[in-house]
Amino acid sequence: MKVVDIIALASTMVGKDDFALAIKEALEANGSLSDDDFTEYEKFLSCYNITASELAEEHLPLNFTEELTSTDGKYYYNDFTYPPLRIKSVYRSVNAIDYNIYSEFLYADSDKIKVTYEYQPIKVTDFNDEVCPFKNTIISERLIALGVASEYCLITGMYEAAVLLRDRFTKSLEQTLVKRKVPRIKQRTWF
Repeated sequence: MKVVDIIALASTMVGKDDFALAIKEALEANGSLSDDDFTEYEKFLSCYNITASELAEEHLPLNFTEELTSTDGKYYYNDFTYPPLRIKSVYRSVNAIDYNIYSEFLYADSDKIKVTYEYQPIKVTDFNDEVCPFKNTIISERLIALGVASEYCLITGMYEAAVLLRDRFTKSLEQTLVKRKVPRIKQRTWF
């Protein structure tokens, strides 16, 4: 699941099939987009970043675990692989340890920690083959494209289409996030 594919799908949802074709052709030819197409791509990219942030913050948090080292016990957020939203746990080897959260760093009384945190997706800024952070989750490419198309319609003044796509996005998201019970079949007995 790549960001470019999501944007191409979202553009077809809002009736911009020519733009979707231009994206695919430029990607296959390792070329660039025309100025008009690149302006349009930047709009869709902004909508993608908004949708990805919303999904990560409100619906399906992205978790990451990594090991960090520090000489003074201060672990600056800039040193994390991703920008953290919430720290879930901090461990020294296998034992959980106490930690304090400050505006620019996390403090733990250890020189090496293993930290698990929820993170904000990194903003995509240019035309490339970047992989979507929701690739290995239950969130589908179509679901993200619905959110992107809804945001695009909103910023371009197509309000009725924005409401319709937002409703489809919300319903699809609810259906995706519902935990379904595995059906249980009653065991049969022989007489």
